[in-house]
Amino acid sequence: MLRPRGKHRAALASLAGLLLAFAFGAALGPSLWRRCEEAFAPAAGAAPPAAPPVAPGALKLLQVEIAPADWERIAAHRAKSLEDGMIRQDPDSQVEAVLRLGDEVASGRVRLKGDWVDHVDTDQWSLRFDLDRPLGGMRSFSIQHPKTRGFVMEWLVMKAARKLGVLAPRTDFVRAAVNGRDPQVYYLEEHASKQLLESQGRRDGPVVRFDESPMWGTLMQYDAHRTRKLPGEAMPATTFFRTTPSAYGEKHLRSQRALEERLQRALRMARDLQRRIFVEEQADGAAPPDGAAALLARQELLALEGAVVEEIFDVERTGRWLGLQAFFNGMHGLVWHQLRFYHDPITDRLEPLVFDTGAVLPMGNHELLFSSQEARWFTRSPAVLAQAYRTLGQMVEPSWLDAFVQELRSEPALREAARLTPGLEADQFLDVVLGMQAQLVRARCQPEFAAGFTANLLGVRDPGGDDPRIIEVEAWARTEVPTRLSGFRFGNGRELPAAPFVVGPCTTEADGGVLLPPRGGRLKLRFPADERLLSLGEVQAIKQAIRATLEPVERGDLKLEVRYRPVAESRDRVEPLPLGRDPDATRGRAGRPPRQTLAEALERHPFLRYDVLTDRLSVPAGEHSVASDLLLPERHSLHLDAGAQLAFAPGTVLVAGALRSRGTAERPVTLRAADLDRGFDGVLVLGTAGPSKLEHTTFEGATGIARGPWQVSGGVTFRASPVELFDCSVLDARGEDALNLVHLRFRMERCSFTAGPHDLFDGDFVDGAVVDCRFAEAGEDAVDVSGSVVEVRSCRFDAIGDKALSIGEGSRVVASDCRIERASIAIASKDRSHVDAQRIQVQSVENFVVAAYVKKPEFGPASCTLKELTYGQPGPAPHLAQTGCEVVVDSVTVEPRAVDVDALYEAGVLGK
Repeated sequence: MLRPRGKHRAALASLAGLLLAFAFGAALGPSLWRRCEEAFAPAAGAAPPAAPPVAPGALKLLQVEIAPADWERIAAHRAKSLEDGMIRQDPDSQVEAVLRLGDEVASGRVRLKGDWVDHVDTDQWSLRFDLDRPLGGMRSFSIQHPKTRGFVMEWLVMKAARKLGVLAPRTDFVRAAVNGRDPQVYYLEEHASKQLLESQGRRDGPVVRFDESPMWGTLMQYDAHRTRKLPGEAMPATTFFRTTPSAYGEKHLRSQRALEERLQRALRMARDLQRRIFVEEQADGAAPPDGAAALLARQELLALEGAVVEEIFDVERTGRWLGLQAFFNGMHGLVWHQLRFYHDPITDRLEPLVFDTGAVLPMGNHELLFSSQEARWFTRSPAVLAQAYRTLGQMVEPSWLDAFVQELRSEPALREAARLTPGLEADQFLDVVLGMQAQLVRARCQPEFAAGFTANLLGVRDPGGDDPRIIEVEAWARTEVPTRLSGFRFGNGRELPAAPFVVGPCTTEADGGVLLPPRGGRLKLRFPADERLLSLGEVQAIKQAIRATLEPVERGDLKLEVRYRPVAESRDRVEPLPLGRDPDATRGRAGRPPRQTLAEALERHPFLRYDVLTDRLSVPAGEHSVASDLLLPERHSLHLDAGAQLAFAPGTVLVAGALRSRGTAERPVTLRAADLDRGFDGVLVLGTAGPSKLEHTTFEGATGIARGPWQVSGGVTFRASPVELFDCSVLDARGEDALNLVHLRFRMERCSFTAGPHDLFDGDFVDGAVVDCRFAEAGEDAVDVSGSVVEVRSCRFDAIGDKALSIGEGSRVVASDCRIERASIAIASKDRSHVDAQRIQVQSVENFVVAAYVKKPEFGPASCTLKELTYGQPGPAPHLAQTGCEVVVDSVTVEPRAVDVDALYEAGVLGK
């Protein structure tokens, strides 16, 4: 575990003060900034210190060229900003620039960047660039003095964000030379764009924010940024409740119907958030009273059919984002005008993008930012708050922290940034900053006294004379740290999960645990005290028993333990739970459809079976009609018994946390459209209930989901958790992808895919193997992967309208012993992908056997190595290698040539 050493304490004090001054200065305004700057400034009259020299080659060199006349316009804007005390965007000050990074050159527009004048009060001015082509994979980014982002602190946050899977801009330290000046160290920060999303495994789509220009304009109008005084009648113009949501790149988003629908959905969700916060803060007295507006907001919320946090935000990703902010004290990143949210089309939820957090060092026994008003907007969801604490628990684990530190120590940027920060070397910096932070956070998120319990043994008066005994437990959290109750263990070793036995509403987890209520609420549970295997109806009767039917009984030798833990811990605490006899203890829209409870699902679909003891939800053998959406609680997996056949009505969908199908060759499992001419919306497995495994299972007639902003391209889609498919078939798929796997590990063996107008198998950011599978009659690609590592072995492809293997966006594929009967292109490697293939038989192709080219310039060149090719047509096999790409077939390098990729796509040569 990292711990700050004694000899570094003085350095820590100096460093902490310096970073706090700079980081909070940027967030709180110029007057505090100037006071902090004066505390660390040289003597009066001395010139500002020059940036330290940079070791050649330590950082990338970014060269910026701006015409002299245009530079004068930027300089005039800078002078005006210094005079005004704030930077206001001026369209006339945006000028042309040419940039070079290594061998890459791009041109575009440049302007001053920032709000406060700390961005322009040195000779390193903050500049924002919007380019006509990617440079280093980015089209929109800024460079600025490292002090404007807390020197190394913001960079640390973004590195941690990437490690946690939190959506974040790409950042780095670079040497920037503007108009031939000596290079100086700048902090480079990417802005929201299509390239940012795709670089982190997200599909192109809207990133929404809230318009802050009225706030800054109002402060300027009344000189409030200097005086700290604003007329009361003007104050509302600076608030979150009176601003307007908008999105980056709206012109691009409105150019495509699917993106336009997601844009409108994302903007509606942002407005829903505004309404909910306004109503809640009116109720809390945190906002100025506005009865008419509050009434209107309440009425609008009622019409939204429950726009709670979970209906707007992706719970897991929002929790990880919030936990990351808490670890680094990133309060500034929660201020309303710093919020950015990406709309995920598969889940139809918003995902936060971390931005400009204002991260600072911990000072003493600091408060976690969960108690702030801004964080309370999200922590009103127990599930989000629990995930935030889980993220903190992960980050303070020595194994995670040590691995993170080892990654950072190899970064040239860390060494250069540490040289800008007086008092510490790079290694010392990591020990002090992260070691101290982890100790303080661990103490706050893992309280010793986390929960309290009482338990009583009671009898149920049964008119039938059985009189079973039950145990009633009350559980509560002793602190505001989210705590989960996992379940109970009897003296004979028998264990029970908590979720099936809760009386009343609760927040359940995928493995049967439940979260204890926040703010001192109590959770009540009732479960049998004997070995009987109870049905759901019997347990429901016990849970609903009123006080008049209960009476205390003798406890005998019954022993019981409770399993629980603060969610930031990885292992359950186990404590004895004494049983008492106190009778007082017995008192007590377009888009993704609303969630259903287990009881609602069982009532709506009579063929479902539920075993309460094992918490198992299943479909028995036989033919069953699915007349409406089969929406299962996300913590449940659905088990399909051998011989089960589900016939889905047109427009219906199956959504489950996991799918486990045990078909056999004699008794396969079938999920099909009841009307094959009209199809059904398909199957979506969210991965929230763990791995999925399917054997001898057929999917037929699935179209994919297209319900406004809820868009799932696969007729059958699995995401997030591992999946195995053996002897499965996907037939007559109508959607963009017959089978779509997203962000998971997988294995497919002896599966067949037949007759789809588009792609048969699409893997996005997956790792796995396709073995002994058959692909036939595809309108487009047979196997299409992006950002993935995949093995394809002993597979057969026939009548493929586009590519048999379409490998793109940084993928690595090993293919062997495959036979390709007919295809437009047998193997395509594009966009920084590499294919290593051997013993491939190709009977015929319409265009190429192997093609390597660049479709997306931000990725770069691709390559393919093919050994032992068997080509069944007369003459040499046709191949294509675009300039910069490499194709080697049986040790012979294909001569690269210039290719107009866009024109070949338009002609249908490289893509249908």
